[in-house]
This record gives sequence, structure tokens and C-alpha cells, in this order.
Amino acid sequence: GSDKNRAIQHHSRNTDMSVEPTSSSTLINGTGSQVQEIDVASSPGGEVKLSLKCSADPSKLKMPDLEAVYKMVEDKYLCSDKLLPPDFSIPGLMAEICQSVVQMGTQHTMTEHITQSHTVGNGSTSKCVEGGSASSTPAPQPHLALSRTTHDVHDISRGQENVKIPIANESGRGKCPPSFSYIPGNEVFQNGIVNISLAHIGAQDSCADCFGDCLSAPVPCACARVTGGEYAYTPGGLVKPEFIDKCVSVNRIPEVHHKVFCKTCPLERSRDKASPEPCRGHLVRRFIKECWSKCGCSMRCGNRVVQHGIRCNLQVFSTGNGRGWGLRTQNALPKGAFVCEYAGEILTCVEVHGRAVENMKNNRYTHTVVLDAGWSSGGSLKDEDALCLDGTFYGNVGRFINHRCRDANLAMVPVQVETPDRHYYHVAFFTSRKVEALEELTWDYGIDFDEELGPVKVFECLCGSKYCRGSRRHRQRLRNGNGNGKKRSRIEG
Repeated sequence: GSDKNRAIQHHSRNTDMSVEPTSSSTLINGTGSQVQEIDVASSPGGEVKLSLKCSADPSKLKMPDLEAVYKMVEDKYLCSDKLLPPDFSIPGLMAEICQSVVQMGTQHTMTEHITQSHTVGNGSTSKCVEGGSASSTPAPQPHLALSRTTHDVHDISRGQENVKIPIANESGRGKCPPSFSYIPGNEVFQNGIVNISLAHIGAQDSCADCFGDCLSAPVPCACARVTGGEYAYTPGGLVKPEFIDKCVSVNRIPEVHHKVFCKTCPLERSRDKASPEPCRGHLVRRFIKECWSKCGCSMRCGNRVVQHGIRCNLQVFSTGNGRGWGLRTQNALPKGAFVCEYAGEILTCVEVHGRAVENMKNNRYTHTVVLDAGWSSGGSLKDEDALCLDGTFYGNVGRFINHRCRDANLAMVPVQVETPDRHYYHVAFFTSRKVEALEELTWDYGIDFDEELGPVKVFECLCGSKYCRGSRRHRQRLRNGNGNGKKRSRIEG
């Protein structure tokens, strides 16, 4: 009723089409219930009209202000730089208008508009909320399931990052990311040990005599020792191209890079403690060591990048191609730019294996990264020192980064910040090349798709890369080439 004489303000590319004032009517359908119908636009002569027909019970759905609906749709479709997403379509836009009317018309409070309720495998519930009035993130608890998590579509981090990270759903199906609690940094789940103390940081692991910006000093400080006496970062905050290229090479052609073999591998021990299989090897990766609390430099020092958190404009979006949700950048990024880190619960390998078995019962994938870049040959880590990160229940936007074989646009780099111990580090993602605005961000998980991984089934790869090693055709070709077509059995966390 409030929109009966309201004209819709709208920019049309066709000057022959005009927008007439809306009109509304109430009809009685065959079942005796009321049907609300509102004309929203028409051609000058009235030959063609667009209207909204609402068949819901008026007591449950009140027709909202259409200008507010259009504003909601515009906020969902347009990025901060007013660019349309690459998969924009008129049918999708119309579906989004209808969905927005339902959202606003069925609101339960004046501050929250519930857009979707989505149940995941363990019976927990996920909601998308507009307005940012959701409760704060609870501290991680030693259990596997969450009862309910509410996502703010304008900022999935709910103010915990330097920038807002919105959720975009161009599919028009009202989906919402799965239930999890957002944490910007890593948190210990239960048995893992991370020694973060000033006493643990020796003089060789800090630059107490530095002042201001270490990168502007004539001689590199002690923190550059990890990267061969030269800083990995440029004064502009980017990782140097040659460093990134070497990190990318480790994932692209792992067979030519050095591996270490544990005397008793924590991964194999977690699967079979009585008689673990021999270590399969762990790739040696290049570390970056950032300045920290015992360093004399300022917080603006150029050797402090990852610890400052996310700076670029990111967006969680529905891929619409069978790969679920993904992460993309809203602005172009140069090569070597820090995007985000993979944050989650810090677990031991034993805890991860138990969780993987439990998740398989609930048909849920485990988002796990093994922190094995610093493991040494001939070593035998204790269970509490062999750590992994799991973003399934508590994590950040890093959990949305999808896999892509070989030519992914992100490189994973282990970064030391709070502790010199290499069994714990930050899993940081940097761009491996220039990334265009609205391009999806991906990284190579390093998965051997030809293996059968015990309680965790290998997913069918849909990355679309011409180098894809996980497609059915590619794996069949490898088996035919090997002749016997046998698969090794391996249990992975």
C-alpha cells in the first residue's frame, strides 16, 4: 500500500522504455488465500509489464518498500568499485529481486533480516544475516560440532579483520556458506603445544638493535638469516618475484625438490601406532621470518607483513560450478601480494585423524593443512609437537580458497612470526602472478589424486586447469600407462 503511488528510480539503457508508477492489487486464488500483486515497471503504452506476485499469507509476509529491495539487490550484485560479477545475468537478477522481497517481507526483527538457514551434515545450522548484529565469536571448545553460526552477508569476519569481507551469492538460490565460527588467527584445540614466549626467542632470532624500518638499513638484520641474509619482502610489501617462483616450483614439480624422511613419521603413527608405515617424505619449503616483539624496529617495519593481517578487498562467493564456495579479490593484485593466511584450530596429527574419521561419518570434508615444512630427516617428533591446522569448525576466509592443479594463482609460504620453532608457523598465501579483479583465488593443495586415502575420500577435481591431475580421464590415463592400474592405500588427515 505504501508503494501504490511511488515511482521507481532507475537508469534504463533503452530510452523508449519508461518506468511507470507502481500499482498494487489483492486477489483471491482458488484455495481462498490472498494473492498480493504489484506492478513494478511497464512500457509507455502498458503493452508489457513486470509485476511481483506474492502468494504467501499476508500475516507472514508483508510487502516491503520496493526501493529498499532494489537497494538490497544492488548491494549484493555490485562490488565496491561498482563492477558487475562476470556471471551476471538478467534471470539471476530477477530471481534475486524475488528472494530479497521474501527476505525483507518475512523479517523477524527490525535489526536482522534472515536470508537463509542451511543445515550441514552434523545437524548444525548456518544463517546469513544483514546488519551485522550477530553475536561475537565464541572461544573454541574441545568438541567437534557447532550448534549454530550466523554469518553477516556484509562482513563474514564480523569486524575481526582490517577490511570487510562480504558474501556474494549470484546464483539466486538463497544459499549460505556452511556453519563455522570465524577466527582471524590460529587457536589451539586441545593437545597441541605451541611455545610462544619471549624467553624462547634468542638473540639470533631477533633484531633488538634495529630501529625504524629494517628494510632501509644498510645491512640486513638477524631476521633475514632465515632467507639467506636477504629480505623476502620489497619496500612495497610484496614478496620478491624470485622467492615466489621458487615456492611455486615446489608444488608444480615436487619430484625434483628435496624431501626429508622422519625416523618415525607422526602422520603414519597417527594412523597405526602399533606398526606405522615408513615415512613417505615431506617437502622442504622456503621460510620467511618476520620481525616480532623482541625486535627493536617499529610496527611499520617492512619485514612485518603477515602479522598485520588482511589488507586487500576479498569476497566470498558461490562458484556455481559444483565447487561450492570460493574466494576472490575485488581489485587487481600484483605478483607477490599477501592475500590472507589459512587460520584454524591447531591440532595434533592424532587429533586430525580422529576428526577425519568422525567427519566421514557425517559426509563432511576435513579442511586440514599439515605443518610439516620444518620437519627434519631422521627426527621423531612427539605427538603434541606434530601439528596441523583445521578450518572446518573454526577458521578464516582461507578455508574458502579452492584447489587448482599446478597453475593456481596463489603460493603457500610458511612464515615464522611469534616463535623460532619450525613445527609451528603461519600458512600464508601470496599471489604467484598478477591477479585480475573478480578473479577467483586458488592454490594447489598438493594432493595425489591417484591414491586412496583411507577415511578421507579424494574429491573429483573440478579445477578446470589444462594441467588437472585429478580428473577421471587423467587418472585413467595414468593407470593405463602404469599397466596394472593398482592404487596405493593411504589414510590422510
